[in-house]
Amino acid sequence: MKANLAHRSSVFAPLPAQWLAWGLLASASVLAPAAHAANVDLVTNIEPVAPGIPVPSFAPYQLRVNFSNISGTATNAKGSIVFPANVTAIVLTASSSNAPSCPAASSFSPMPSGVTAGGETMSATISQLQSKQECNYLLSVTPTQAGSAYLMRSTVAAGAGDTETTPLTNTSENPFAVTQSTITLAVDKRITGGATQDPSDATHWIGNAYNAPIEFTVTYTNKSSIPVSLGAIASSWNDWEGSWSPQIVPSGAAGGLTSCTSSVEGATSAICQALDFSGVASQAGTNVNTFLNANPSGFTNEVMQAGESVTIKYWRSFKAPLCGSPALADTAAWAVTADSIHLQWDGSGSDSSTASFSFPAALSTQARDCTAVGLNATADKRLLYVQDKSGAAKASKRIEQDGDVAVYELTVDLSQDTAPPGSSRDGIDFNVYDTVLLAHGVMPVAAPADALQLQMEWLSCQDGNGNCIPPNNPIQSYRPYFTPSVSQNIHVKWGTKAVMQIALRFKIDSKLQCMQQNDALQNQAAFSVVSVSTDGYTFGPSYIQSPSNANLLSTQIDVLPDAPYCVNLTTNKRVTPMQVPDLATPVVFDLQFTNNTAADGPKLVRQAIAKDTLGPDFKATAASCHVSAGNATVPAGSLLGSITGANNELQLPISNLERGAIVNCSITGHLLQTGSFQNVASIALQGSPAKALLNDGVTEVAAKDVMAEDDVATVNYMTAGATPVPPNPDPPPPAPVPANALWSLASLTAAIAALAWRRRRRV
Repeated sequence: MKANLAHRSSVFAPLPAQWLAWGLLASASVLAPAAHAANVDLVTNIEPVAPGIPVPSFAPYQLRVNFSNISGTATNAKGSIVFPANVTAIVLTASSSNAPSCPAASSFSPMPSGVTAGGETMSATISQLQSKQECNYLLSVTPTQAGSAYLMRSTVAAGAGDTETTPLTNTSENPFAVTQSTITLAVDKRITGGATQDPSDATHWIGNAYNAPIEFTVTYTNKSSIPVSLGAIASSWNDWEGSWSPQIVPSGAAGGLTSCTSSVEGATSAICQALDFSGVASQAGTNVNTFLNANPSGFTNEVMQAGESVTIKYWRSFKAPLCGSPALADTAAWAVTADSIHLQWDGSGSDSSTASFSFPAALSTQARDCTAVGLNATADKRLLYVQDKSGAAKASKRIEQDGDVAVYELTVDLSQDTAPPGSSRDGIDFNVYDTVLLAHGVMPVAAPADALQLQMEWLSCQDGNGNCIPPNNPIQSYRPYFTPSVSQNIHVKWGTKAVMQIALRFKIDSKLQCMQQNDALQNQAAFSVVSVSTDGYTFGPSYIQSPSNANLLSTQIDVLPDAPYCVNLTTNKRVTPMQVPDLATPVVFDLQFTNNTAADGPKLVRQAIAKDTLGPDFKATAASCHVSAGNATVPAGSLLGSITGANNELQLPISNLERGAIVNCSITGHLLQTGSFQNVASIALQGSPAKALLNDGVTEVAAKDVMAEDDVATVNYMTAGATPVPPNPDPPPPAPVPANALWSLASLTAAIAALAWRRRRRV
């Protein structure tokens, strides 16, 4: 009892000088006293709820986030969560057992919306964090892209005035790997006005009249059970119209957008806003894009919810041709170009849907069919030469340095053709569509993505009577991926040959690390007739592709064949428990090391080394590792003998670690003293250079880890008493001074001194 009274006396019996200080504070602010500075030891940790990695893309992934204090009373500490790129649907939930001073989940801001670009941070102030107290949260994020580095980070910082005694444990990092999910999409195009469906073909319609609107309806649907980030899957929508001879052209009022609506967001849909409908009203004839993404690269942050559909309606009208029964094919496409996606197409089973229609020959101006004329046209494309940035010719077909250029020649030959009888035309118009392709089916991707870019340049176009009509946009800017390069109309005169030259110029940035795919590029060109009779004739063949598949080697070049191949190793870690009740309680570390290399990357990594630094204050009692998925080779049995050095570091050699393989490790032991601690695990390639094996199982290539930031996982943990000691209460605030009391500082000081004197007399 005396001890308790003595303790209370030390709290509630201030010295005269303290009374004076309180009096001055009361006279100055008439408020409760400010928080006292403290020595604190803040700890944070972020770790997976279930360490099952890799996790599927587009599926929620849950992590535990903890902010704790091991000593002192922290005031206004700041807890933060930092996000990697390509996560969406972020949800934070506070534990029901949190103390009232722990901030609510809604207090963390700003909450990222849409798909993250990387580096977004949301924070909250923890008003008071007493010794041994913790604030716990459940974080859910949805990764939208496979093969990316998802490095989750939590941080905690002491408030102003507090001193951090062990800042080592103020940051925790845990990456996780993502594999591709199967997503199901659908695109459907129909004619919903101005034409009658052909009873013998559900995809074909018969036009009712010329110069009258024909309405088209296109519906894009996400039939997956999860939201899909259209930007994350490198998605773009476009719709184009092409004709089979004879061609018809739009009438004076060419067309317009009727509506664009989402089943979720209605007419205000961000997806609709990301589309460009200027082509709907184009009077340039067919072979025209009626709508496409306003951003040439496709969608960016637009997310399509599970089951959401977007329906677009537009119309076009057409003039009657001189003769024939013109047929048009209107195609809506959904291009998805991201790697490592398991993609299924519902409905037609294709990424495009075509609605074809025709007008009866009886509706043409002359009410008759046209006369068919067979063309002897041939078309070809070949690689002329490769040169470096200075213009010097290279002996090889290798693109190796910044500025290397490959020059191609395209030819359309009408030397064997003459004008048909009675025709006033002097030649034929062709559309030239030039494409950059990969010889073995997968596009090369540089890391980082913008380190390898491509510029298309139209060098020249000549026929037998002089220059062709040059393209409207002869130079296309560098792009961080390979796309169709040129689509232009040219005019070739009867009996002549049109010869064109196109250059592919490569920009290779010094920050290039490796290539996801190094297979050779090839080029292909397509030539189609776009100007058909107004004088009673149609021409065929109307479409020529060159070179043929059998002759693609004539256009092949090697792009950065000596660059290392990208691989992606990932570490993930969890500690149990995060707060250790006493030194007798065992601590368990669960580790996972994964080869998360993309599907178009090497088959396996020859040699890697995994490490876990346990620290001098930890005594391991058991350690073992095993391959839980895929194929790899790790040491069997107890690994206690592999824990060496002053920092008790486990070193685990892993050989022939295949793509998709997972190595799990478990380390159990005890802490040797109380405090806060950090544990770091990592994985790294071995060898100079490191080696990987391609999918053929034979070819060995140089390899580089493309995502070094997700090679390391850091968890923090701490000891905590079974029964936290309650902190000493703060001194009670002095009685507030009435607002109308006109006390001077001198009289207030004198009064306090008198009170102190009386108190001493009583004692």
